[in-house]
Amino acid sequence: MEMKAAVLWNIHEELRIETVSLPAPKPLDVLVRIVGSGVCGSDLHVIDGELPYFACPIVTGHEAAGIVEEVGSAVTTVSVGDQVVLGWIPGCGACYACWNGAPAKCGNVTFGGVLYDGHTRLSKGERQIFSMVHIGGFAEYALVGERTCIKIREDAPLDRVCLIGCGVSTGYGSVFHSAKVIPGSTALVIGCGGVGLNVIQFLALAAATTIIAVDLNDSKLHQARLFGATHTVNGADHDTVAAVMEVTRGQGVDYAFEVIS
Repeated sequence: MEMKAAVLWNIHEELRIETVSLPAPKPLDVLVRIVGSGVCGSDLHVIDGELPYFACPIVTGHEAAGIVEEVGSAVTTVSVGDQVVLGWIPGCGACYACWNGAPAKCGNVTFGGVLYDGHTRLSKGERQIFSMVHIGGFAEYALVGERTCIKIREDAPLDRVCLIGCGVSTGYGSVFHSAKVIPGSTALVIGCGGVGLNVIQFLALAAATTIIAVDLNDSKLHQARLFGATHTVNGADHDTVAAVMEVTRGQGVDYAFEVIS
């Protein structure tokens, strides 16, 4: 089949809308019609060449959700018509890391623009095209591995839950898995973009009592308050260290998160 996709042919260039080809799904492949796709700072890093393990040409976008259109013969976890969020760290499901609940440490799934079997599915003429973190969400469809698909309820708004694929899950993992924040803690969050706001909301969920949000944009600081920040600091107008020490009465914070793309 053919579809429209935003292709980055070379770093530092603009994305170009191209007609690209997709083959029929392999046994463990799932064809997903993309309904919503977030724009993440990592997409810009690919365009700027700051993530060199991605090769061009490539379809960027990795924070996506959609509806299953077709499944391979060996797929068992999703069916045609299911709504899914696409997770960009699926793991292979068979290695030591995956079996011990740490698919992010899986060494068998790479991020160079190919799927679980080491091959890309996209092409234009004779030219193969890669997909960012084996998703390529800036397109009408994505042909992904079964383990990339996370089934969700039928009434979930796909234009919003697509953010779970990266920004929300990154914020959750930072608070609960990396930092292991405990109730009653104090925390500092520098950067109140998509991931920063999710760090803030999960700090609130973790029952942190003092959550200090820092940004240079007052509108983002307003959003930080809505997401659970107890204090906000505009770093362009105030000395951040001094402000933090004042809020914490000279004690500093238990946890600090730098969330600047």
